[in-house]
Amino acid sequence: MGWIRLTFTVIAILLVDFYFYQAIITLTGKTKPILKKIIRSGYWSLTFFSLCLAFAFTFIPQERLPKALVLYSFSLVVTMLFCKVIGIIPILLDDILRLIKWIVRYFRHPVIPGSNKGIDRLTFLNRIAVVSAGLPFSGFLYGMIKSAFDYRIHHFNIIIPGLLPSFNGLT
Repeated sequence: MGWIRLTFTVIAILLVDFYFYQAIITLTGKTKPILKKIIRSGYWSLTFFSLCLAFAFTFIPQERLPKALVLYSFSLVVTMLFCKVIGIIPILLDDILRLIKWIVRYFRHPVIPGSNKGIDRLTFLNRIAVVSAGLPFSGFLYGMIKSAFDYRIHHFNIIIPGLLPSFNGLT
């Protein structure tokens, strides 16, 4: 059973990562080579880390590991995968639109393109994809790290006129 789950997890992570990586390539296309290398290497390092965690949790009994480590590691992998899935939605829509346009152009005469001012659609959609993946990811990370155990209980005395005496003192 572990191999089936591992195979599905690895395939899902790699498919989503390769597809989302196209947005990373587009966004880092005009940056400095060293920054481009850092961003792309960091992206694949996180993917490699996710795959290592998937392998580790398949072969190492989870009862031997600290519960917090298992919980946070699994949550991190699922959060990264979920946010990348959210991020590929604009890229997928753009690819579907391009496929439809390609099919229409195949049966019609080519159209002369208009002026090329500003940002092109592919770059815009890739930026939207990265932002739409980054916002929930940062929110999830904040929730996991900062506010997971940051609870405060506030006590207030509330006076309710006409309250039955049997309810007096209940919290």
